[in-house]
Amino acid sequence: MMQLIKNSAAAFRSNFVWVLDFTDRVRRRDIQSGKICSAVGYLFFFVPVIMQEDNQFSHFHANQSLLNLILSSVVGTLLALIPSVGMFLMAAMELFCIFNLFRGIALSLKGEAKGIPVFGQITIIAYRLPGQ
Repeated sequence: MMQLIKNSAAAFRSNFVWVLDFTDRVRRRDIQSGKICSAVGYLFFFVPVIMQEDNQFSHFHANQSLLNLILSSVVGTLLALIPSVGMFLMAAMELFCIFNLFRGIALSLKGEAKGIPVFGQITIIAYRLPGQ
C-alpha cells in the first residue's frame, strides 16, 4: 500500500509543473520594451493590455496580475465564509497573493516570464508565445 502511495506521489510530481517559466520563449525585444509596463501591470492589470497591445511579455504579466487579483478577491472571499478556520485560510491566501504581487514586479523588472505557483497555467488575457 505504501509503495502505491509513493508511486502515485512521484507520478503526480513528475507530471505537475509548480512554476511555469516561459522566459526562453518570449522575444527579447518584447522583454526589453515591456519591463516597466509589465511591472506597473501588477498594480493595474489593464495598463499593459492597453499600452502595449502586441507585446507578449506585457500580456503574460497582465494575465498573471489578473490571476492574482481573482485569487485575492474571489477565492479569499470564499475562504472567509468557512466557519472557524476560514479567516485563517483567507489570511494565508492574502499573504500568498501579496507575495505573488511583489514577486511578479521583481520578475518583470528582471525580464523573466515565470507564472504564479500552481495557478500560473491559467490564461485569461490572451498571450501567444512561440511554440503554442
